Amino acid sequence: MKKHYEEYLTFGGFPQVVLTEDESQKQRYLSDIFTSYFEKDVRVMADFRRMSAFRDLLFLLMQRVGSKLEITKLSSEVGVSRETVYSYISFLEATYVLFLLPPFT
Repeated sequence: MKKHYEEYLTFGGFPQVVLTEDESQKQRYLSDIFTSYFEKDVRVMADFRRMSAFRDLLFLLMQRVGSKLEITKLSSEVGVSRETVYSYISFLEATYVLFLLPPFT
């Protein structure tokens, strides 16, 4: 079970990825899914002026999984306003890419 759990943490739970044995093929499938998300969902559904900033924010958020978000810091790292970061995060939540949890203290 531990092996399957570690694989899930590494590759996620997309059916085609899970059912593939070869790790390089799994990485290609994940790359295709990510590219498809950008080319279809983001470009069609959202009218973001700076797609590179959106992509950069997404990569920054991936590195901060489980961490408290500092919107001001994110906005300065990406080079956009706080309102734009909130807009991007709202879009990511609406497309089920991101789920924010309230802090637990």
